[in-house]
Amino acid sequence: MAFGKPSRLHPGRGLTKRVNARPGADPAQAVFPTWGQAALAALALLSLAPAAATAATSRTTASATIAAPVSLGKTNNLNFGAVDPSHVQGTVALQTDGLRWAGGVDLPEDPKAEVAGFRVLGEPNCAFTITLPKRVVLAAGDAGLQVTDFTHDAAGIPTLDGTGAQHFKIGATLRAGPSLAQGSHVGTFTVIVSWD
Repeated sequence: MAFGKPSRLHPGRGLTKRVNARPGADPAQAVFPTWGQAALAALALLSLAPAAATAATSRTTASATIAAPVSLGKTNNLNFGAVDPSHVQGTVALQTDGLRWAGGVDLPEDPKAEVAGFRVLGEPNCAFTITLPKRVVLAAGDAGLQVTDFTHDAAGIPTLDGTGAQHFKIGATLRAGPSLAQGSHVGTFTVIVSWD
């Protein structure tokens, strides 16, 4: 078996190795690329290879809470109590703490006098708005009794407690005109509670 010539180092050409592939083959046909060429080829192959694709996924949740409907119930009616029939022209202010103040009228003691009371039920810890009327007229002959200046004692922003309940009281001012008929004078007014 014939062996090829030893490898030769050619200046500027890198390392070349000649090997006879088979007996009688042309040695010139058995020239391998120089190591420098092989290194460049590998580098080119490495640089042209596509980068591995990367991706990341994550899941989250979507949620919604349907608030409980708000409800309003009356616990007490608004009652200004008795007014002296001989001095009925003036005002009676009934505060939310139950105190009555007279303006130009006489007020006999009357245990029936009381502020209106209401109870709100709904979603715990939710804020709500109270809407009161501007004026209510109680018909009384040719003149009338007007109820104005409605107010409530739910200070700040009215909010249901942790059980979903809240109580509040309503006071107002009674304005009495002259020539009023004796007896009870009754009217109605509307209170509105809504979610903020």
